[in-house]
Amino acid sequence: MHHKVVDIIWGQHGDVVTIYPNPVQHVLNIDLFAVKAQYTLVKILDMSGRLVKQIQVQSEAGMNKMQVELAELAEGIYAVQVYANDELISVSKVRKN
Repeated sequence: MHHKVVDIIWGQHGDVVTIYPNPVQHVLNIDLFAVKAQYTLVKILDMSGRLVKQIQVQSEAGMNKMQVELAELAEGIYAVQVYANDELISVSKVRKN
């Protein structure tokens, strides 16, 4: 039996995005492993598609850790979009409790 380990890789450049915890209560952590330095934009949208939060970071090549404060948002499901140099590289959903 061979078990293959598969990394979830988003974006054509091999950037890897990890988002946790899920569900989230206060602070959402976004780990971005970037192949090269880039302008990073994180958007939090509610289920109607309304932008409720946005952070902008200049990421370095390698591991970047970002945090988004969500304590003031209502409970529910939110979409998390990560853009690298204006290219959408990751979309995921998180539950806010």
